[in-house]
Amino acid sequence: MNNFPLSTKASRLTEQEVHTAIQNLLDADENISSLALLKALGRGSLTTITKYLNTFNLENVVEIELLQGFAEIPESLADSIKHMSVKIWNESQALASQELDIQRAAMQKIEIQSSERIQEAEAFSEEQAKRLEQLEKDYATNTEELSNIINALNLELEGKTVKFNKMNTQLEVLKSENTALIANLQKSDQQLTHDISHYEQLLTESKATQHEKIDELDKALKIMTSDKTYQVTQREMVEQKNIALQLQVSKQQLEMDLLVARLNEEQALQITTTEENKSLREKAAMLDGELKAWKTFIPEEP
Repeated sequence: MNNFPLSTKASRLTEQEVHTAIQNLLDADENISSLALLKALGRGSLTTITKYLNTFNLENVVEIELLQGFAEIPESLADSIKHMSVKIWNESQALASQELDIQRAAMQKIEIQSSERIQEAEAFSEEQAKRLEQLEKDYATNTEELSNIINALNLELEGKTVKFNKMNTQLEVLKSENTALIANLQKSDQQLTHDISHYEQLLTESKATQHEKIDELDKALKIMTSDKTYQVTQREMVEQKNIALQLQVSKQQLEMDLLVARLNEEQALQITTTEENKSLREKAAMLDGELKAWKTFIPEEP
């Protein structure tokens, strides 16, 4: 079975074109059939070609050719040849029609198969379109979710950046305050050391003064030894006052030791704030006042 190209854009086949093709085949001594005409024309349908083939006065042409070829044949033989030619023609037409039916059935089968394939392709295309649409929806959804996640992360990052900058600023402020507090602490330590040295010097001077007063009392006691009675009485009084003075000195020494211990303790426990430094200075002033009060203490002479 031969396959012929089908053109959907060619112009419509005319009867004259079919008749011309038939005549060309006759001139070339070729067999006349719908398939031969379709092959010669290269376009058209078998139905149209067969219709125009039937309208061609092929019978007269055959008759003329046969009469010309057998002019000298007896009339009875010529009639037999004529009838035989017509019979052959009719059989050829029947065979051509049969071949045409076969070709038409094949074309219908091809058309059915093509239609089924087209339906399958359409169904496949529709399924692919649905899948593509779903993929596009999924892509849009995923894109939106990712965009929301990115936006949320950006907002979180901005918040953390602001918080970090704020904490960094606070850290710089704390560093500055710490530097100032360290400077104040060093200054307070220097002042405290100076005050302790000053208090120790005052204490030494006070002890020397007390010893001088005790020596003076001893000298006065020796002067009054001429009168035994008076001497005994005065001596007892002096001894009592001396004991009292020694007790007072011991007490003052203990208080000074306590003051020094308290100063050392205050220095060890000193805090790096201005208010505590102020409190320490107030305590130092109070201790200085007590020291001055102790320094001005003068026992009464007997």
